[in-house]
Formats: sequence, C-alpha cells, structure tokens
Amino acid sequence: MKTQIYLARYARRLRTRQQALLKRSRFWSWLRLGIFLLGFTLTVFCFSRQAPNWGWLSLGLSSLLFFVAVRIHQTYQKSLFRYQILLSHLREQDMRLERNWSDLPVPPEPQLEPEHPFAKDLDLLGPASLMHLADTCISQEGSQILADWLTQRNPEPAEICYRQDLVKSLVSRTLFRQGLLLRGAETAWEFRHVHKAEKHWQASELLGILMRYPEHSSPGKALAGLTSLALIHWFFHGLAWLGWVPSLFWQIPLSLYIVGFWLARGQTKNLFQEAFQMDYEVRKLSKILGWLENWAKVPDFKQVLHAFTQVSPSALFKRLGRVVPLASLQTNPLAWLMVNLALPCDFFAAWQLARIKPILYTQLPKWISALAELEAASSLANLAWLHPEWQFPVLAPSLASEPLLSAQALGHPLLPPAKRIRNGFQIQHSGQVFLLTGSNMAGKSTFIKSIGVNLALAQAGGAVDADALHWQPVRLFGCIRVSDSVTDGFSYFYAEVRRLKQLLDALNLPQAYPVLWLIDEIFRGTNNRERFLGSKAYIEALLEKKGAGLISTHDLELTQVAPERIQNFHFREQIVGQDMLFDYLLQSGPCPTTNALKIMAIEGLPVPESIP
Repeated sequence: MKTQIYLARYARRLRTRQQALLKRSRFWSWLRLGIFLLGFTLTVFCFSRQAPNWGWLSLGLSSLLFFVAVRIHQTYQKSLFRYQILLSHLREQDMRLERNWSDLPVPPEPQLEPEHPFAKDLDLLGPASLMHLADTCISQEGSQILADWLTQRNPEPAEICYRQDLVKSLVSRTLFRQGLLLRGAETAWEFRHVHKAEKHWQASELLGILMRYPEHSSPGKALAGLTSLALIHWFFHGLAWLGWVPSLFWQIPLSLYIVGFWLARGQTKNLFQEAFQMDYEVRKLSKILGWLENWAKVPDFKQVLHAFTQVSPSALFKRLGRVVPLASLQTNPLAWLMVNLALPCDFFAAWQLARIKPILYTQLPKWISALAELEAASSLANLAWLHPEWQFPVLAPSLASEPLLSAQALGHPLLPPAKRIRNGFQIQHSGQVFLLTGSNMAGKSTFIKSIGVNLALAQAGGAVDADALHWQPVRLFGCIRVSDSVTDGFSYFYAEVRRLKQLLDALNLPQAYPVLWLIDEIFRGTNNRERFLGSKAYIEALLEKKGAGLISTHDLELTQVAPERIQNFHFREQIVGQDMLFDYLLQSGPCPTTNALKIMAIEGLPVPESIP
C-alpha cells in the first residue's frame, strides 16, 4: 500500500511538471513559427523594395533566431518525451502491483531450449508469468538474460551470490534504474526509426550490421610509404621554390606518390560508406553506453562494468567520429583531389578505421552484455522495490546439517497481494517425498507452484515472496502443466509419462546438486486402478534417488504408501450453506474430506444420496 501511495504522489508531481513543460513547449513552437513567418515576410519585403542589404540582414537574423528557437523547442520536446516514459513506467508499476495482466505489456518471447523441465510448469515465461511481472528491460538482450536467470537448470552458487549482491545494490538506487530506463527508451527510439514494429530494441543487430564491413589488411605500409613520398616532395618543392634545387627534384617524388596512390587505391575503396555507416549505427548506443561509463568506477558496478574501464566507449566513438570527416572527402571530388594530392588522407583515415574496427568488434559485445546484465538485475531490483515485504533468501552451503529448503510465510509471487495466503514449509534433506492431498480448488497446485517460482527467483538472484527463505542449490524440475501434442501424435497421458521419465533421467545424472521436483496430479490421464499402481511404483522409485519434492494427488490411497518415509500434508475447505470456503492454509496429515460431489450438487448436477 505504501508503494502505491508513493507511486501515485510521484505520478502527480510528474504530471504537474509535464503540464508546465507542455505550455513552454507550445510557446516556443508558436514562437519559432512566428519568427519564420516574420523573417520570410521582412526578407521578401526588403528585396522587393530594392534594399538587398536589409534583405540579407533580415534573412540572416531571422535564420539565427529560428535556429535558436528550434533548439530550445527540441530541448522541451526531449524533456516531455522523458516525462512520458516515466509516467508510462509508473502506470506499468501500478499494473504490476495489481497483477493487471491484460494491460501490462508482454515482453518478447525469449529463446528457450525445447522441453524445458520447469519454465512452462511454473509460469515463468509468457503472459501472466513471472517474466511478464518482472521484466522492465528495454533491450531484447536484457530480457533474454533475465529469462536465462529465471530458467537456469544448473545453479552456480558463486553466480547466484554475485547476482543477488548486484540486485541488492540496485534496489535503493531508484534514480539509477530510472536513468537506465530513460536512456534505454531513448536508444529504442533511435532504433525504431528503422524497426518501428519492435517493442524492444535489439542491440546485437549492430554487430550484424558492422560485420558487413569485415576487417581489411591495415594500409599502414602504404600510408608510411606515401607519407614519406609526400614529405620528400614538399621538402624539395620548398627548396625549388627558394631556387636552391631544380624542379625535377620534387616532380619525381610527386610522380611516384601519384602512381603509388593509384596502385594502392583498393585499400581505401568504400572508405566513406564504411566509416559513415559504422559511425551512424554505433552512435545509436552512444548515449546509454556513455552514461554507463560514468558509473563504471562505482564500487557496486565495478565487476559488471569492467569492460567499460578496459576501453572507453566515448573515447572510441570520438576516434571513429574523427575518421568520418576525412572519409567524407570522397564525396567531394575537388576537395578530395586537393587534400590527397598534398597528403594521403584517404590512407590515414583507412588506417585509423582499421585500428578501430578490431577494438570495436571485441568490446561492443562486452558492452552490450554488461548493459543487458544490468537491465536484468534492475528488473529483479524493481520487483523487490515494489514489494518491500519480500525478503532476499539466504543460500546455505551444501551440508547435510542444513535443510534443503526452509521457508517461512511463503506466498505465490504472481497472485495479487490482497489474495495471497502464505504458508511455511521445510524440506530437511534429499530423499524426502511429500504427498499433498486436498479437495478441488483448495490450493494444492498454487502451493506447489509457489515453491518452484520462489526458488527460480532465489536462484536468479532476486527477492522472494516470503518472510524468510534458506535453501541449498537445487535443480528444479516440474510436471505440472503437461499438454498433449496433436502435431506430434502425443496424448496427454503419454506426454506426462515422457516428462516423468525425464525426471528419473535427471535424478540419475551424476550432478553436484539434488533435484527438487514438483508434480501436480500424478498420472491423471489414466484409470483409477492403473493410476494408483503406477503412482505407487513411481513414488517408491523417487525415494531412492538424489532429490526431494512434492506430489499432489486426489488418490487418498497413496497416503498409505511407505507412511514411515512419506510426509503427508493437505488443504481443506468448509461448506457453509451453498458456499464453499477455503482458507488455503497447509495442514499436516492426509486430507480427511472430499468435495467433488458437493461441488456437483451445488451446481445442480445429479449426485447419489450417499457414497457406497
């Protein structure tokens, strides 16, 4: 609630400032139109009255004033654009808090390996998912890294701790996160001149554009030889001008210079096109990369922005920018001839470009990767900032004395806060199997997913929806949302069998960390008798593996399977008149009630008077 109040107040302040800026912007818009019309009228009047001096003065002065007015108006327009982005961001923040999925923009679909073991089961990707809730990235690379963090299959404790420290440092840096958002939006605007349909700009597409201009052999030798000939020519030209030597002394090196320039001209072919296109494309990232460069020495960002301290983007872009004017001489034959006749400027520009290209091709992927990583971490930090009641989990060492999972007041992150019910839960060690029974709609699936989603958040480095969470690194696996495939010829039951076989295969792999598996309604696609026999055999197999997890089921008979080794929990309901009330609180032991016939009766379906 406090977060919503803050967002509402902040939005009001922004709208007030936006209205003031809008009035000023409109004033300067009308003013520049007035300057143009007045200047045009005065200029035409003066020339028509045979007063060319006054006409040129009027034209020059009005042009200058018009240029100043345009620049000032553009400054206001830029500020209005930023206010528009911030207000849109605040609206999306409200949608995140209210879980208003229909109006919250859906992030681009990230690349994901086929048959991922838990991404679809835990609603990590797609509409109304954790990614949908958390993603504030502007670039496709940032969204992809965030998705990779949330769906990682093999946890690395060092990486988890590093990401969590980075996310923690960003939670309180609201201005930094907003600055990253604004620069990202401005960069996206630059990209949308070409890709207007893209909601997220793709920084890596620059690499594809730049690779159209591969590295050539450096023209350093040709430059050195031609420069020497040019200097010799000018030296003897000066002596000849003083009358100390014959003209032949400078004519010979000049002739050799022209011949050498002509023979080596292939090394400067398409110089202008390459330099201009590279400078034009790379400068789309100049604002955001230059801004990040200023943060590279901040202790919290030294590791992630290490590439910015190795090579300065601003300095490299300036070097590239200085090549463009020299290369642009190729578009003016007369100027090109005069300058290159004096010195081999083409070869100097090509030599500079050849030195810049390898650095740019090496560093640009590193800069893009750092930007994407910061965007992903900023998304998780924003999620933690929006939910101050969430806590950062504690990663415990992989020791037998430490519980595999210990959660206090664990909730489902995708549910609205007002509808969220929290439960505590603990998995002490590998080899434990928990059986979850309960009535329809009592909350079994939601509870199972809440464990998986929070663990995915924890191993991504984010805060979790819990009062406290301690866990050891685990490999997640889900069998919750299995679907049939008409195109592949798979029935639902066969698809479920394949997924459960994949779980056994994962448990048999010699990995360092145990599997934490989550199964919802095991073998629901077959008859009661075979479901019970198959489930019993599968559960007994799970007890012998390096892993632990929960299974939800409606088969109360399964609660009698290995009662000394399996722990039973349940959810229950109350019938009040024609209404069913659920408290969604986890209870110990098997479920003592069922509600299928009660639901059928409440909805008016025929049911037996008593259960045989």
